[in-house]
Amino acid sequence: MRKYFFIPAYNEKYLANKDSLNSDYFVFDLEDSVKCDDFEKSVNNILNIKFKNNYFVRLKIFYNSKDDYINDLRKNKINNFILPKIENLDQLTYISEIINNDSCIVLFESPLGILNAEKIIESKILNISGIGFGSHDYCNHLGMKYNFKNLYYTRFKLLNIAKAFDIKVIDVVNINLFEKEEFVKEVKDGFYLGFDGKFLIHPNQIHYFDEIEFFSKEEIETANYLVKEYNLLENYEIGVIKYKDKIYEKPHIKNLIKIYNWSKSNAF
Repeated sequence: MRKYFFIPAYNEKYLANKDSLNSDYFVFDLEDSVKCDDFEKSVNNILNIKFKNNYFVRLKIFYNSKDDYINDLRKNKINNFILPKIENLDQLTYISEIINNDSCIVLFESPLGILNAEKIIESKILNISGIGFGSHDYCNHLGMKYNFKNLYYTRFKLLNIAKAFDIKVIDVVNINLFEKEEFVKEVKDGFYLGFDGKFLIHPNQIHYFDEIEFFSKEEIETANYLVKEYNLLENYEIGVIKYKDKIYEKPHIKNLIKIYNWSKSNAF
């Protein structure tokens, strides 16, 4: 599970300190976190960054001539974008004329966007590498009280859609910056469901995330043993493997490989 860390693009101090943060991806935000008076400054701050492959810009899309700033970003070899508040194919067609085939993550933040999510991805109007869920805007549209339980259906719907189209799906932001127990529970829930990433908004959340042990010692030991046994098989052909009074078939092994890879990347 990857970390996508948002940085308000107006904040030069945060931008300068980004490399000290242990995040897989950085999202320089031009949308909700930026006031109108700070927008031009924020764009210029981004233009002054030497862009890397793990950098994204969350655009503010005006759907008029004000969007010319996106061309300036692209001239600066910025070509990873997060597109907010997408609801229909007309929006995609408009955006495609600006960003062409650049990689993008689409955020669905309204009932109409959720309803049209499959159609939007299937259209291939844009090079959509992933999707995310703008849960707070979504709750406002519905008049829904914001809590994790109320979001479960929509999170799972977008998760299933993303997996069907073999693209990434990033889980929702948690706005409680110092509630470690709640945050860890939320991250684990997303991880076990199969989300590929989590949007983060504060350095504390990075630290909390890095401390999470997603699997128990027993699970790791089982995975290490069975994956090694699996790798010894000719052409990886498997019927069943019996280990500690349990039977494992090929689908189980695929899940154990996930645990095995996680343990190795986290030095277990």
